[in-house]
Amino acid sequence: MSESQNLNSNFNNSENGVHQLYKRPRNNNEESIFWRHFRPIRPSYGSDTKCTFDGCNTKYIWRGSTTNLIRHLKRKHHVTTESSALTTSIQSSSTNNFINFDSNINLPLIKFIVSSISPFSIVDHLKSSGLVNLHITSSIIEEQIIKVYDRLFSQLKSKVQQAKSVMLSIEEYNEYRDEWKYIISCCWLTEDFEFHKILLCVKETFEDIIEALDKWELTNLKFIRNNLEDFLECYDDCCYMLEEKYKDIVRIDYEILYVDCDSDYLIIDSLSRWAETNTNINYQENDHGISTIITSIINATNSLCGVVNFLKDQVTQNAANIINMPINNFNCYDCHYHKIEFLNALGKQDFEFFINNSSIFNRLSLDKLPFSIFPKLLELFKPLEHVKINERNIADMLTSASNILAEISQSVDLERRALKSFIIFLLNLYAPKKISKFLDPHSELNINLDETIKKIVLNKCQDYYSQFPGFSNNNLEIARKELEYYINRKHCLPHLNEKLGLYEWWQQSNHTFPGLATIAQEYLPLTQNNKVTLNIRKFEDTYQDDDIVDKIAFLHYNMKYI
Repeated sequence: MSESQNLNSNFNNSENGVHQLYKRPRNNNEESIFWRHFRPIRPSYGSDTKCTFDGCNTKYIWRGSTTNLIRHLKRKHHVTTESSALTTSIQSSSTNNFINFDSNINLPLIKFIVSSISPFSIVDHLKSSGLVNLHITSSIIEEQIIKVYDRLFSQLKSKVQQAKSVMLSIEEYNEYRDEWKYIISCCWLTEDFEFHKILLCVKETFEDIIEALDKWELTNLKFIRNNLEDFLECYDDCCYMLEEKYKDIVRIDYEILYVDCDSDYLIIDSLSRWAETNTNINYQENDHGISTIITSIINATNSLCGVVNFLKDQVTQNAANIINMPINNFNCYDCHYHKIEFLNALGKQDFEFFINNSSIFNRLSLDKLPFSIFPKLLELFKPLEHVKINERNIADMLTSASNILAEISQSVDLERRALKSFIIFLLNLYAPKKISKFLDPHSELNINLDETIKKIVLNKCQDYYSQFPGFSNNNLEIARKELEYYINRKHCLPHLNEKLGLYEWWQQSNHTFPGLATIAQEYLPLTQNNKVTLNIRKFEDTYQDDDIVDKIAFLHYNMKYI
């Protein structure tokens, strides 16, 4: 059966190759460590439960309380919460999990130390209990922890490099101390829609972060998320470094800043951020023409109020002799949209006449402003005129952006190439979150999808089918049909279980929507915003040495992946 026939049959047959994955729920009764030493666990009321320690035949009648059981374990077997957890860990029969490690490494003991953030000297207190060999010392444990760290780092590096795309998350930590720490983690989805999140590093400066990321060699890094409680300028510095290093990386934190802000803020902020982001990149790529235009745009954007006010005064003073322009029609004090409108109406020739005769502005390279694209900028920002920013305004702006991009996509003109770069920046700013919401089957965005986002998703879905020779003639039609079925799935495919969790739903449906599943694998990690929980202060107080603190923190959060 061909790929296209299989796709069509999937649309008509919900059970074709699709299997729901069920996970057995954990028994909450087993969460209490004391039930590890009594069987049966929580018997019926009035029945017996027996201690499982060798040689102990003590029984208790279950009356709904563990008080007697706990007292027995403490008095008779000297079991406390900590020692029971350690005993269970060290005596665990699941040693097959550790088969790839050096046989001399006491991994269960290391897992206990790392998970409880205990000092290495704890081994000295455990020797008398017989839980660890007498030859184990603090220095030996430290050496073993470094080996475990190296092995786990290597394993996770290989795992994360195989991901389709990775999202980087940046958080700050400042627990009652003056110095800041930055926690860097990343997450991704496997082809089977298993979600992974790992801690990469904990560093004091963003320069250290860049250095640490070099060791991970993440060629698939696509998104950066700001999880900082306060938006810090130094975060921008880090992102600029990352954007220079990873050319196609997308920052997905801006939309939070733009919600409920005014149009003036969005225009000036998006223009200046785009310019700052692209200046060094274009300069390094020897595209000096684009770099010069971008520099002039950022200079003008940052000084636009002063420039326009100066020009209005000049126009007023010289209108009778030089220019015929009804300046009262331009309320330039309201927003950047009207400031751009004023400059566009003034024109390049008169603009340069006034600016070139002013020592205040001649150092800003404003003579390089791309006047030919001002009408397109006005078309782009028209939906934002005199309004607070909301989802509808942004959707209209993105529609304008998409239309303009289609119009100028083949242009080789320098100024239009700069405009193209800015529009792509805007689409990258807003599209990822909207795509991730669209691919969440529980989201209402499935019903009211912006045309621009729909077009982006359709193009990406078409790209998926273009990989297969059998679809070369009708990949757009198949992609459109898949998108239509997904949007109308509640009516067309009622068998799909909408009550499943996000990833479980895609595990069940990825054969039904293979093109969209590939996109979902890339974008759905953006829906996760759970932070890394680490008590950095406790790590520092326990281990002192910064290098060991980094390694213990890494193992503490990532040990589950061994």
